[in-house]
Amino acid sequence: MKITPEILEEAKKLYLEGNSIRETCNVLQNKFGIEITNEILRRKLKRLGLIRSNSVAQKLAKRKHLPIKEIIKLYSKEMMSLKKLAKIFKSSKLTIRKILEENGVKIRNNEEAIQLANTKHIKLPFDGNECEKAYMLGLIKGDITPFPKSKFTLKLTSSSSRKAFIELFKNVFGKYGPTYIYVIKDNLSHYIWKITSELDLSSFNFLLSPQIDFLQKNKQLMLNYIAGIIDSDGSIFIRKTGKYFQY
Repeated sequence: MKITPEILEEAKKLYLEGNSIRETCNVLQNKFGIEITNEILRRKLKRLGLIRSNSVAQKLAKRKHLPIKEIIKLYSKEMMSLKKLAKIFKSSKLTIRKILEENGVKIRNNEEAIQLANTKHIKLPFDGNECEKAYMLGLIKGDITPFPKSKFTLKLTSSSSRKAFIELFKNVFGKYGPTYIYVIKDNLSHYIWKITSELDLSSFNFLLSPQIDFLQKNKQLMLNYIAGIIDSDGSIFIRKTGKYFQY
């Protein structure tokens, strides 16, 4: 049977998909009932400029079994790392990277990869108004400790025997990032709650070095700030010291 343009086009498609000359011949034989030797097909493909070098053929043979569409989806949609993809599909990071690049997928840079690796849970940026910001600053001034957990994460921690405060903490900060509540014993063997939240550092860094100058020009903002302090501490004492008041 003569090799028609249709058969040759199918052979070209199969070969470009990574099949070897022998594998392509076998598929053509099963599909079209044609007997064609490896050498004849090789010559046909060579005239089209498609014959691969041995090194390229070996590389393709190693990754021919890899599900390209699934790899692209897991990397682009599920934000899976090259390292994890290589482990799942028993391949190398270089091979996975090559597959993605050949299919027009932009590879994440080192900073993006590091940030993604440190982001196990979604952290939303602060999107509140100045009143909410003032209230949060008051809470931090009271009984909440902020500190940077990583380059991208701000961690807040506090403990209390008052369940109402734990609920307040969760309601204020829990909508922005993962929040965890534990029951622990204090030094007097009393059970108390410990609560932590992990927030987006870039938008919540105002909690690390609270500047309250802007509050003094707005009565409502100052009231929100004081409300945060009282809600966090539970009580407030004011006393006069010379010309100043202390709390």
